[in-house]
Amino acid sequence: MNLSKIGYLLDVTAAVGCPLNCGCCPQELFVSAYSKTGGPRLMSFETFKACVDKVPKNVHVSFSGFCEPFVNPALADMIIYAHRSGFKLLMNTTAVGLTRGTLSRIEDIPFENIDVHMPDRENNTLVAAMPHHLETLEMLSHSRLHRRRFISLGEPHPAVVSLLGSGIETVAKGDLVSRAGALEHIRHPLLKYRKGAILCLRKYQRRNVLLPNGDLLLCCMDFGMKHVIGNLLRSPYREIVGGQPMRDILRRLKDEKYGHVICRRCELAGGLLSLLHLKISAAGRALRPWT
Repeated sequence: MNLSKIGYLLDVTAAVGCPLNCGCCPQELFVSAYSKTGGPRLMSFETFKACVDKVPKNVHVSFSGFCEPFVNPALADMIIYAHRSGFKLLMNTTAVGLTRGTLSRIEDIPFENIDVHMPDRENNTLVAAMPHHLETLEMLSHSRLHRRRFISLGEPHPAVVSLLGSGIETVAKGDLVSRAGALEHIRHPLLKYRKGAILCLRKYQRRNVLLPNGDLLLCCMDFGMKHVIGNLLRSPYREIVGGQPMRDILRRLKDEKYGHVICRRCELAGGLLSLLHLKISAAGRALRPWT
């Protein structure tokens, strides 16, 4: 599925404190920022229901966010509820925490897209050492889950190559992004501070991250929770995305004199010339977010 064709998206972080702590994900930054809110570390089904009930049905719901979604034991209930409510669904997962019982409940749900992140040689995705993980991946590979694809951030781990053969899509290490400068060990060639009028080349201001306490963040790069634009437990979705915090962010994108925005340190931001280059350049099409 071409994710660039998606308009608005609600990216659900179902838990806080991912057990994987992958090299492409600034977990410590997020956990530290979230702990200051005093919110629950697991999203309850009741919170999820209350939040998505405030969201228009033309908004896609993605189970991904800042933590492996299957860490939350209520995930299957959330998926089933969102599907029955009429939402189109996506997922990013390592499958860590997936059980046969959970899989049997969701494998016939028509996801728009499921990206399953595989163990790789350089531990960008730290799942190779998880007990019984190969058995989980084998179970998943034989399931009826719709539109799944297996992805490795770098060269796949030999164990999963033996299991899945050539059915793994490899993403070059150079395509990993620093999460708006949060990961110091990643130095993407497009990472720099941008002045003047900028815009998100992936329209991430339309793809907000829902946290277990109901907070809604600007996008999947905001691990430090710098831009909380509202709370879905307290306000309707339309009111939040059109509210003053979002208007302030859009104004800051036009001119840094109005205040800081993390987008100025993000590889996926640029000026109007960058947008034109993205549309005509094969190299631009290769730069993709992995969440």
